[in-house]
Amino acid sequence: MTIKICCRAVMSSLLLLLLPGLSSAQVFPHGNGLSMSGVKQFDMHIQVASWEDMTVDPMDFRLQAQRKFESVLQSVGVRRQSASRDYLVCKISALRSSDASIAYTTTLEYWGLRSTNVHTLLWENGALGAVEAADFRAAMLAEKCALTFIDEWSKWNPAP
Repeated sequence: MTIKICCRAVMSSLLLLLLPGLSSAQVFPHGNGLSMSGVKQFDMHIQVASWEDMTVDPMDFRLQAQRKFESVLQSVGVRRQSASRDYLVCKISALRSSDASIAYTTTLEYWGLRSTNVHTLLWENGALGAVEAADFRAAMLAEKCALTFIDEWSKWNPAP
C-alpha cells in the first residue's frame, strides 16, 4: 500500500514538474487522417477512463464534456449519428495531486466499426497536460479533443 502511494506521488510529481501548463501530443498512425475524407457523421462519445482522487463526479463531468464535444464539432459541420459505423471517442483520464494540481490525458480515437469483422482503429491522437484544480473543466478537455479532431479532419474535408 505504502509503495503504491509513494510511486503514485512520484509519478504525478514528475508529470507536474515536466508539464506545468503545457501539453504535448502524439498522432498514430501518421498520415492516416485520409480515412476521414468525406466523413461528416460519427457516433461520438466522451469516456472517463481513469479518475484518481478527483472531487468532481465522473458521470456529471462526462455529460458536460459530451455536450461541449458535440457542440464544437457541430460548429464545423460534423454531426452525431448514433450507431454510425464511424466511431469517435475521446478518452479522458485525470489525477489530482496533493498540491491541488490535476494531471490529465486525452486520447482521441477514430474507429471504423464493422458488424461482421474486426473493428479498426483508423486514427488516434493523444495529449497530456497539467492545470491547477480550479482551472480543470469538462468544457476545456472536450474542446481540446474536438479541436484536435477538427484540425486533422479539416485537412481532408476542406470548407466549400
